[in-house]
Amino acid sequence: MPLHTRNAHFYSLIVALGGFVFGLDLVLIAGTFDYTEVQFYLSPGQKGLIASAPGWGALIGLLFAGGICDRVGRKKALLLIASIYSISALGSALSGGLWSLFFFRLIGGLAFTSLSLASMYIGEMAPASIRGKLVGANQLNIVIGLFAGSGLNYLIANLGQSTPDWAAAIMLTEQTAWRWMLGVETIPAVLWFLLLLKVPESPRWLILNGQSEQARSVISKLSPADQVGPQLDEIALNLKDTDHHLSYAEQAKLLISPKLRVALAVGLILAVVQPWTGMNAIQSFMPQIFEYAGRGETKLYDQMIVNLIGLFFTLIALLVIDRIGRRIILIGGLSTCALGLGI
Repeated sequence: MPLHTRNAHFYSLIVALGGFVFGLDLVLIAGTFDYTEVQFYLSPGQKGLIASAPGWGALIGLLFAGGICDRVGRKKALLLIASIYSISALGSALSGGLWSLFFFRLIGGLAFTSLSLASMYIGEMAPASIRGKLVGANQLNIVIGLFAGSGLNYLIANLGQSTPDWAAAIMLTEQTAWRWMLGVETIPAVLWFLLLLKVPESPRWLILNGQSEQARSVISKLSPADQVGPQLDEIALNLKDTDHHLSYAEQAKLLISPKLRVALAVGLILAVVQPWTGMNAIQSFMPQIFEYAGRGETKLYDQMIVNLIGLFFTLIALLVIDRIGRRIILIGGLSTCALGLGI
C-alpha cells in the first residue's frame, strides 16, 4: 500500500475513533440503572431523564457545531469534542445524585456532534476511490463501541459481584460498579484527544481560509505527487462554485429553494429514520427489556450478543459499500429493519 494511502487510512481511523467513544457512551449507561435506581432512589421517569440527557445535549451542540467547525477548523473542533467526552465521563462517574448525573450526561451529548464532524473531515480528506470505506469506518467504530461497552458492563458487573482482591484494591465493588462503567470511557476519550494531535487540518478548510500552501502540504501526504496540483485546483473550483460567502440566513433560504428541496427532504428523512427505529433508546434500556422478558440472569450478556450481530453486519456492509454503492445498502438495511420491527 502506497504511503499516501496509508496516511489516508491512518488519519481517517484516528478521527473515526470518535464513533467508538460515542458507542461506548450510548451503551455504558444501560448497565448502571440497577445500581443508581437503588442509590439515588430513581423513579422510571428519572431513569428516562438520565438516558435522554445526551440527546438534549446533542440537540444543543448541533446548533453551534457548524459555526464552530467553520470558525476554528475541523481539527480543533474535534479536539474540543474529545475534551467534552472526557469531562462528561469523569463527571458522570463522580456524580452524587440525579441532577449531577443528568448534567454531566447532558454535557456528553454536546460531544455527539463528533459523528457529523468526523464524517465531514473524512469526506473532505479521503481520496474519492476509498472515501466510502473510510467514511464507513465511522459507523464501524460506533458498533465496535456498542459491543465493547456492553462487554465492559458485563465484565464490571461480574467483578463487582465477585469482588476479587485486585478489584477491591481499586475500589471496584458492587456499590461502585456503576461508577466504573461510566468512568471507563475516560480512557478512550483521552487517548482519542492525544491521537487527534497527530492529524492534519482538512485541506478544504485550509483553502477556504486562504492557507493554500498548508493545504498543498496536507494533500501531498494523501495523494501521489502528480495529483496534488489537480486536487488543489478541484477543491478551489468546488469552493468557488458553492455558497460559503453567504450568511447563515441566506444559506437557509437557499436550502429550501426548489433546486435543493428534494435533497433537503431526503436528508431530513434519513436523519429521522434511524433514531425513529428506537434503537438508541433500546440500547439504554436493553438489559431491563431482557429482564422483563425473563432473561434477568443474562441480560448484560444478551445485550453484548445483540451488538455483536450489529458489528458483524456492519463489517459486511463496509466490505461491499464501494462495490455495490450506498443506495442498495441503504434500501436493503431499511427494508430489513422494517421487517424486524414488524415481526
